[in-house]
Amino acid sequence: SAESLFGEAPSRMVLSVSPGKSAAARQRLEAAGIPVAEIGEVGGNRLNLPGALDLPLSELEATWQRTIPAAMG
Repeated sequence: SAESLFGEAPSRMVLSVSPGKSAAARQRLEAAGIPVAEIGEVGGNRLNLPGALDLPLSELEATWQRTIPAAMG
């Protein structure tokens, strides 16, 4: 959801775990009362968040590299 990707609620974080440990991580977080949302997978040369975006890492890196210089004029 857009909220999962762009929400600015306090104490939000991204956690990456290996696929074999995903279920255990989810169980521990839910048992602690921490809301969990799976938003995508890490691997390869693309950032793919199904239903939201699918971009090559090279494009994301290039955008990241030029953002601050462009903002500074």
